[in-house]
Amino acid sequence: MLLLLCSPWQKAKTGLNLINGRAGSYEADLIVDGLKYTRNIGDKVQWTLASDTASLYENKKVMYLKGVKIDFFQDGGSKKIVVLADAGTYKIDGDFGLNGHVVMNLPNGQTLNSDTLNLNQKKGVIWSKDSVLIKGNGLLMKGKGLEYDLKGGRLKIRSQTSVISPRSTMEF
Repeated sequence: MLLLLCSPWQKAKTGLNLINGRAGSYEADLIVDGLKYTRNIGDKVQWTLASDTASLYENKKVMYLKGVKIDFFQDGGSKKIVVLADAGTYKIDGDFGLNGHVVMNLPNGQTLNSDTLNLNQKKGVIWSKDSVLIKGNGLLMKGKGLEYDLKGGRLKIRSQTSVISPRSTMEF
């Protein structure tokens, strides 16, 4: 499915800039500037991915991403979660691993910050084992580890370390 998106005839249609090249010590099968990719299940959009640069390694079935934005859609598209990250990986089986200044904007107006964030698409869960900071709606909470159920919209912090009043200051 992904190869159809990146095929040469698609270049003219989408305006993608396709370049052969290297990423690390291995040669990428394809490097795409300005990647846009949508994941549908049936006729419903599950998520859309935008990346400044994507390097595809077909034999590993993985794409390395830089400048990542993912929009996850809930409740038939009426709610949206936006995740931004400096970099990440997308495994062709549907799992993501994001890292570097990860920011997740939740539908309720809260913002979650972490160094890493992962998506297990089969389970419909976004998770991290790292430190997290949640801000918004009068809440400022630090914790370690999180799990967010995309279907139910429930957020669990594994180990809450502090809750700060909006009137207090917090050092990072």
